[in-house]
Amino acid sequence: MRWPWQRSNAATARLAYRLAPAGVAWVLADEADGQLQVLRCGVVARDAADATWRQLSPRPAVALGLLELADYQLLQVDAPAVPADELRAAARWRIRDMVDTHVDDVTIDVMRVGRPRAGANQPLFVVAARNAAVQALGELGKSAPCALTAIEVPDTTQRNLQSAAAREIDLLERATACLVRHGDSCLLTICAGEELHYARRLEWDERLLTLGEAAAASPSPERPMAYELDGLGVSDPGLRLLTELQRSFDVWERSWPDLPLALLWLDVGPRSAEVAEGLQDQLGMRVLPLAWDAGLLPGAVAEADPVTRDACAPLLGALLRERPLRS
Repeated sequence: MRWPWQRSNAATARLAYRLAPAGVAWVLADEADGQLQVLRCGVVARDAADATWRQLSPRPAVALGLLELADYQLLQVDAPAVPADELRAAARWRIRDMVDTHVDDVTIDVMRVGRPRAGANQPLFVVAARNAAVQALGELGKSAPCALTAIEVPDTTQRNLQSAAAREIDLLERATACLVRHGDSCLLTICAGEELHYARRLEWDERLLTLGEAAAASPSPERPMAYELDGLGVSDPGLRLLTELQRSFDVWERSWPDLPLALLWLDVGPRSAEVAEGLQDQLGMRVLPLAWDAGLLPGAVAEADPVTRDACAPLLGALLRERPLRS
């Protein structure tokens, strides 16, 4: 029997986790006044996750898993003309020749692209996740003191974090882009009104950081163009990344002329602020570092060491699927 004035923490606490390169990253949060308060976070070896999670207090009732970029593909297809309950089956048929493995080896889910548009056949995003990766998250979740209730992907968690940043400066209904580095690649998303409209993976190159060096060394508005930095030619991957960004923005402008881009958020590591300043000169648009210190990394995550913070920050986007985070 539970007395009516006793509140069970187990009913509100949530655990988000991922199999990050550094180990199993996890974040524990609990609900308070309609928001989620981050309580603890960490990165542990996979064989230590069981013992770590069983000591958590309050005991989480919900677990959210996050896949890595290499574990899935995000594909865009025309929406098939079928009832809503048949969309997944129809989408599986549509992507059978688009996935890089056999279609029977992936788990799929679907969501509409962007906000509804009058008179338009709204396309679908199709997530095609490798069964082995989904099963690995599920097996890891068996050691958690709660059931795995949902699996997220970086495209949607980045959308959630990007939308939270846009809300902070009253740009939630405007279109904003966000570029986040993930090891040897980076993920570009464009969102408006808390909806994901565009997602693309791009190759990362360290030489993009020369933009930050140029911005720091040349405070005047007259700065050298990217292709002039250190004699780099047009075949330089850093410049190719700039070119691909501009191509993506051109596609966006043609596809969504009623939603011009307000700015680009950037998270490429500790030097994001410098690189953002250099990119702003090159792209001719407002570029801001994704401000992790502006309420986006609350509590324990903001105070963690850099490795733990970087591994756990994407998990906040998974928590944001249900509730805002308390700073």
